[in-house]
Amino acid sequence: MTSASPVFDFAVRAIACINCGAPQRVPPGGGTVECGHCRSALVIEPRRVESTRSEPAPLPASAYDLEAFLRSTGCEGKPWSETLPVFRAAWNEARRQPGVEGGYRLYGATAMLATGHGAQGDQLARRAVLETAVELLPDRGHRCILRCHLARAANRLGEREAALAWLGQCDATGLAEVVADEIRVTKASLANAAGHHARVLELVPPAQQATGASASLGAQLRIDSLESLGRDDEARQELEIAIERHGREVVLGWMAVNELGPRSRAAFTTVHTTASPRSSAPMTVAIVLVLLALAGGVAIWVLAAIN
Repeated sequence: MTSASPVFDFAVRAIACINCGAPQRVPPGGGTVECGHCRSALVIEPRRVESTRSEPAPLPASAYDLEAFLRSTGCEGKPWSETLPVFRAAWNEARRQPGVEGGYRLYGATAMLATGHGAQGDQLARRAVLETAVELLPDRGHRCILRCHLARAANRLGEREAALAWLGQCDATGLAEVVADEIRVTKASLANAAGHHARVLELVPPAQQATGASASLGAQLRIDSLESLGRDDEARQELEIAIERHGREVVLGWMAVNELGPRSRAAFTTVHTTASPRSSAPMTVAIVLVLLALAGGVAIWVLAAIN
């Protein structure tokens, strides 16, 4: 993967070394490669090809709950400097035992660790963590959600072709509704970036109807698309609902960093001038990390919220 090639190019693979964790370029067909960092010989299987045949029963929605995973680590409210080693250790342990229970830990640790790499600007390490987990996780739903993370991360870098390729690997047939929600919001994210705002409104339900872990991101994309279509009154109404449901800091902070819904944000600020931006409960690491794991990660907002 040269410096000129897209970071998330689907035509090549990026796998984390089993020994040192450094990202390695690997052919799609697998093979034996030498880690460029620790010189370990790595035997890599061919890229996983998904199939809905002869697979285990789908997991319940609770198996995709990142907030519950974060609480289980004891990292809520702690600074990133303390949580990163915890997530890295959890990821290293879980990747060696990716059974059903270990799969949930691998899924959660991957989402958090990948977000951390994104916050530090290391997009290749972020991709390697996500792609390695996709190859190891036993649950198709977990794999699907992490591929959505890859698609959104590629989309944020302007790598649309790569984003579409990762998204094309996602199929929620027979899986929990939370997985289907994740795919719809990822499609909406790509549509919004391409200026297909009417499509965003087709994919994402109004803020008061949205459910699931990706509801906040979907609401923000919908608000931006309503604005882009000149439907400002509707956008402002949905912003009020989104803030009520998901929190002012989360919604306005994410939208400001990504320049979504500027007119709606300005109108909200004007109406609520008597309220200080810091008057409500402070943003916690839990909220920031879960939101950014779902959204693909925003380095500036992670650092601003944690520091």
